[in-house]
Amino acid sequence: MKIARSVILAFLLSAFTAYGQTLTPVANPSVLDSSGKFMGHILGYGPGGYIYLLFKWNVNDDVVLTLRKVPGSALAWGQGILYYQSPDCSGQAYGLDAGIGERFATIGPNNVLYLSAPGALPQQSITTNSVSHPGSPCQAAPNTPAFNTVPVNPTVSLDTLFQGPFRVTNVDQQSVPMLSPLVLALLAGSLAAAGLIIMKH
Repeated sequence: MKIARSVILAFLLSAFTAYGQTLTPVANPSVLDSSGKFMGHILGYGPGGYIYLLFKWNVNDDVVLTLRKVPGSALAWGQGILYYQSPDCSGQAYGLDAGIGERFATIGPNNVLYLSAPGALPQQSITTNSVSHPGSPCQAAPNTPAFNTVPVNPTVSLDTLFQGPFRVTNVDQQSVPMLSPLVLALLAGSLAAAGLIIMKH
């Protein structure tokens, strides 16, 4: 019995040693599109397979966008939820403000980027009659309350900027700018809060 235990223990130790030899730190985790174009540094991961990337929208504003890894499929844009007061997902769209970035950003159907107006906007509660979910362009939702929303407007199709599928890689540190530790520290709390919001919806 003791010999059998020793053999099993030795086997497990050798297995862990073999796996440990392939464990390599990722110093600069980044995402590239299918053409090899650099998309951004990974700020962190959220529940449900979400990956957060920081983008510069203009001189004054940064936005955080999400990618999502669905089991059995490639890494793609992580679409958000859009709320409408109309019954057919027309008119003004509203997004759930997770408090990330200097402008609220979410990705709608056909990978269109929706942004809030510049500057801090007061969150508002609305009564929605239709909702656009990931994978479902429009669903009726008569007289449904939505809290902490901000108006958002379509800006650009992300498919014109980056070509999927996307992949995570360890980019050469000299080929792209490094994220400062301060930026990572400031976003850590917001990303954690966003993860909780994503889990609820």
